[in-house]
Amino acid sequence: MEITTVRGIEKVTVYGLQEEYAHQLALENVGEYEWLDEQLVKLDVEDLVPKAARRDLLKMKSEYINRFAEAGKEMFVQALEKLANSYKLLYKELTKEGEIGRYFRSILDELVEKALPFLQKQLMAAKNALSTTQFLPVKQDTPEASTAEQWASWFRRRVEQLQLAIGWITHKQKQPAVLPGTGQVLPTIDEFPFYNWLEADDAGE
Repeated sequence: MEITTVRGIEKVTVYGLQEEYAHQLALENVGEYEWLDEQLVKLDVEDLVPKAARRDLLKMKSEYINRFAEAGKEMFVQALEKLANSYKLLYKELTKEGEIGRYFRSILDELVEKALPFLQKQLMAAKNALSTTQFLPVKQDTPEASTAEQWASWFRRRVEQLQLAIGWITHKQKQPAVLPGTGQVLPTIDEFPFYNWLEADDAGE
């Protein structure tokens, strides 16, 4: 393996890959499963989330990190905490196959909608930073010029990432959600109302 940096972007090149490994199917990421197990143990719900549901959760974790980077991981952890505190999980109402994943998706969607204004502010800040960096008064072929170009390249990528994330959210708000790898249309958030202790008291429960 060789690691190189081109215009501030780190790239990995692999040489001498044997053919038997080139055709090998992807392996499960054991580290990711262990990480999720640790989170579920901390939340004291490890016995309520079966292995099949954990696979669904990890697919969504990968999806959200790819779209939102570190913010995606933070949203995933927050969604886990909401799931762990949900009466639907604690009272074992999510027993059908894929039901925990669908409910978890509804929690993530709610968090993403709340994050939209924040991402829009980040996009505006990144655009301003890019505009400023691109027009810095530096001489060509100097260390300062190289540094300015690296910063401009970083801000340019950041703008593109935020535009894609915001576009994905706004498009998702207009389209039915689908569970990764299943093609199954997911219920909207309204179909999975969150538990309200006050309403339960009023109902005499």
